[in-house]
Amino acid sequence: MELKNKIQLFHVMAALMFGASCYWTVLAKDSTDMIAIDSPEEDVTLETEDDHEEITSVFKPTNEWQIIKPGEAIPAGLHVRIDLSTGVREAKLMEEETVAEDDTEVGGDAEDHMMYWSEGDQQGIQHDKQKYFTHDELKNAMKLFKAKQDDVQDQEAKEKLSEKFRSIDELKRDFEAMDLNVATDLEVMMKLLDRYNRSEATVEEKVTALHELEYYVHQIDNAKDLVTVGGLKLVLDALNSTEDTVRLEAAFVLGSALQSNPHVQVQAVDSGALQLLLHTLGTSKPIPLRRKVMYATSSLLRMFPYAQERFLELGGLSTFSGLFQETDHAAVTLKVKAVTLLHDLLVEKKNTIEFDDPEDKVHQMRKQQYARVDLLSQILEQGWCELVPSLLEVPDNDTLEKVLHAMAFLMEPCQHFSKDQTVVHRLREMRTSLDISIRAEESGSEDSFFNELASLVDNILGHIAS
Repeated sequence: MELKNKIQLFHVMAALMFGASCYWTVLAKDSTDMIAIDSPEEDVTLETEDDHEEITSVFKPTNEWQIIKPGEAIPAGLHVRIDLSTGVREAKLMEEETVAEDDTEVGGDAEDHMMYWSEGDQQGIQHDKQKYFTHDELKNAMKLFKAKQDDVQDQEAKEKLSEKFRSIDELKRDFEAMDLNVATDLEVMMKLLDRYNRSEATVEEKVTALHELEYYVHQIDNAKDLVTVGGLKLVLDALNSTEDTVRLEAAFVLGSALQSNPHVQVQAVDSGALQLLLHTLGTSKPIPLRRKVMYATSSLLRMFPYAQERFLELGGLSTFSGLFQETDHAAVTLKVKAVTLLHDLLVEKKNTIEFDDPEDKVHQMRKQQYARVDLLSQILEQGWCELVPSLLEVPDNDTLEKVLHAMAFLMEPCQHFSKDQTVVHRLREMRTSLDISIRAEESGSEDSFFNELASLVDNILGHIAS
């Protein structure tokens, strides 16, 4: 029974719908009104009488109504209307839209679609008609954005900029008036050498010229140029000056030019620089001058076995040993520098000999050169096993670190360490003092400076006890 009622209700509804359809069809024949709709955001096509009509092209909208031809797809965002009496479909752009003939031209219609925004220290551009930029639009948008950023619109701001900065034309006129030419480093060094060589140059002018020259010779190429133009001879002559201030600056220039520069090192040794440095170190009195001489000597010897060999031949170790005969407390720095340099040269030779690369011919040649430098045996012969521990009395942790490293390297060949109870007693005192310093440290790190010193002392004491 229930099924029968449902069937009867369906027939009644179908009859009502058929009647309404007929009524609206009659009205449509007597009317020319259009039904206008807006196409949705996504691209759509309105079905034709043939629901299976093939899409062959895309409708191109303008500001005027145009007939949509069969097979044309309708883009999104248009006004669309249908003539119910004829079935003709028409579409056009929204009223606020315009068609730009070429939106890719900088400064053309594309700029009208750009919206500039700023928020705090951030700025940007967005398209006011589309969600995304095309590649060309994005490129041109960035050009427009940069142009607007560089442009100072506020007249008051322009005036402030003009007051703060001079124009290019003004700068050009000033440079031309000064006849300004940027000199090369070599030209500057030549002028400094000429200034030093002037017959009427005062001691102060010579010192200033050398001081300024030192700034340039740190660069390897500049130091090579100094040798080429004869500047090395001038510097060595200055080391023989009767004025200590001139000699000090000359040693400073020489040391800076020699650092890690094999070309200058070779020229310096061949020019007698090593003899001059050792003579100055052994005979001069002013400590500041001798410190600079030690700096130059160190720069000449490091990584240069040929110079190290000449150093031993010229009695360099004896000159260094003579420093320990001086009782002036200021000479301690020279003693420490001598011990540090000798330790570094021993380590340098050891590392070079132990590293082996048969394919590296340059390294093999350097090994042969270092083999001729008999530094360790001469250190032992000339009593350095007694000289090095004498610096343990210096109450300076940096000095003690250097001395302990040297002793750690020499403890195998130096049997003196175990025989001298004064050395043992001093090492034990130092170990006790380091324990107090370690406990006082807040960090308590095993890698702390005092822990490293304590480890060195323990290593030496352990070797003496064995």
